[in-house]
Amino acid sequence: MTQIFLKLLLLLSHALYSVLLMVQSNWCAVFKKCRRICESVILFDKPILPESDSINLLEHPQVPLKIPNHLVIIIGNEPISYCDLVNFITWSLPHGIAFISFYDHKNGLIADLLFKAVVKCNKNILSLIKWGRAFEESLKISSKQMINGFKWSPKIKVSVLTKEDSKSFFVDTVVRLCSTTCDISLINESIIDECIKSSLLTSEPDLAIVCGNTSSSFGFQPWLTRVTEFLMLPTHHNIRIKDFNKILCQYGAVEQRFGK
Repeated sequence: MTQIFLKLLLLLSHALYSVLLMVQSNWCAVFKKCRRICESVILFDKPILPESDSINLLEHPQVPLKIPNHLVIIIGNEPISYCDLVNFITWSLPHGIAFISFYDHKNGLIADLLFKAVVKCNKNILSLIKWGRAFEESLKISSKQMINGFKWSPKIKVSVLTKEDSKSFFVDTVVRLCSTTCDISLINESIIDECIKSSLLTSEPDLAIVCGNTSSSFGFQPWLTRVTEFLMLPTHHNIRIKDFNKILCQYGAVEQRFGK
C-alpha cells in the first residue's frame, strides 16, 4: 500500500514540477527534492543514496531494459582509484545488477582497501552489499556492525578476482570432470558445461568493462566469458554516471547470438 501511495505521489510531484517550470517558480526545487526522495524509497525501500549519486529515472529515459546480472570491471594498465570503483557499486544498485566483480591482472587490487573506500565514500550502501571472494570473514562481520539503523538486506554481491582465481577454477573444474567419469569417451560438451557451472562461485559475467586504452581481457578467466560482452572505457578515474549509463545502453543495444 505504501509503495502505491509513493508512486502516485511521485507522478503527482512530477506533474506539478512540470507546471511550475512554466511559471519559473522557486517551488520547483522543493518538488524536485520530493521527487528524488520518492524515487529513492521506491527503488530501495528506504532513501540510502546521496542525491548526487542517485539515478533520476525520469531524467534518464535512455536507461536500458536489458541489464547485466553480473558485471565485471577489468582494471587495465592504470593505477587504481578506489573511490571511483565505489561509484560502480553505487550506480549498479538502482539498475538491479546482482553481482559486480573487480579484476586487476597485476593483483594490485586489495579487498580491504576497497571496503575502506566504501566506508569513506558512501557508507550508506553497506546494508545493501554482500561481500564475496577475497573479503575476509572478520571484514564481513565488521561491515554488518557498521550498519546503523538499517537492516542488512543485500542486493549486490561484491567480489575481487585475481589471476590465481583463474588457475584454481581450472583445477577445480578438471577435478570435478574426472570425478564425474573415468571413461574419456563419455566426456562431451554438456558434461564439461555442467562441471564449469558447478565450479562457479557466481553466475557467468554478462558484461565486462575494460578500463584503459588497451583492448584486452588481461588474462581474465577465458572459460567464463563465453557469453560476456566486452566494452571499453578510456579510464575509470573520475568516472561519471552518464558514462556508466552510456555503457549500459551500449550493452542493452547489443543482440547476443550465444554462438549461433
